[in-house]
Parts: sequence; C-alpha cells; structure tokens
Amino acid sequence: MTTVYTLVSWLAILGYWLLIAGVTLRILMKRRAVPSAMAWLLIIYI
Repeated sequence: MTTVYTLVSWLAILGYWLLIAGVTLRILMKRRAVPSAMAWLLIIYI
C-alpha cells in the first residue's frame, strides 16, 4: 500500500510540474509586454 501512495504522490508532483511548465511556456509564447509577462509568472510561482 505504501508503494501506491508513493506512486500517486510522484504522479501528482509530475503533473503539477508539467502544468506549471505548460502555463509558463504559454505565457512566454504569447509575446506579451515584459511587465505583464513577469506579473503572470510571479502569480504562478507564488
């Protein structure tokens, strides 16, 4: 049972990391103004 919890926790961490990376790439690809992009990235990472 411990391995199931370990697997689920690793999948949750990986999913969260992929979500953050995807949103970050989306923000950077939209070519917004620098202050706007920095504000969005600050919201994501905090």
